[in-house]
Parts: sequence; C-alpha cells; structure tokens
Amino acid sequence: MINELPYEELIKMKKDLDYGGKHLKHLVNLKIEEFKTKKRSVCATCGAPLGSHNMTLIFGPDDFKKKASFCAPDCLKYFLKKIEAKGGLIL
Repeated sequence: MINELPYEELIKMKKDLDYGGKHLKHLVNLKIEEFKTKKRSVCATCGAPLGSHNMTLIFGPDDFKKKASFCAPDCLKYFLKKIEAKGGLIL
C-alpha cells in the first residue's frame, strides 16, 4: 500500500508523523470504525442486509461483551430461543 503512494503524499505523512501523527491516527481510527460498521451490516440470524430500523443485542459477561444485530423481531426471537435451548451458552 505505501509503495503505491506518490512522493507528495509520503512527504505529508512523514511531516504528520514527525509532529505526533495525530492526523494519521485519526484517519486510521475512522477506517477502523468503518470496518466495524460494515461488520454489523447483516442480520445475525438470517444474514439479510440491515436497514435503518434494525435491533442490536449486547450480551455476554462484563469482561467480554458481544454484539448481534437483527433485521426483524422474529430473527431476534429466534436467536434468543436458540440461546435458551442451549442453556444460555453462547458459542
């Protein structure tokens, strides 16, 4: 990736890094958040793309929370029934 950057961009990156890299750090953080958002863009039960009216469930022990999003109430109910059938264990 860095091999494909033009000279001018490399100079800008070097200057930013010389001054603490705040801009570069911000850009990397934005990209990470973008990936996290994309990761949650399908229903955890049926795999359908999520719209703007989805539901998200946060579950798990305090030291290891998990997040699952659902496209509709029936998918959320199905997910919860499967957890209950397994005795509350999430694998």
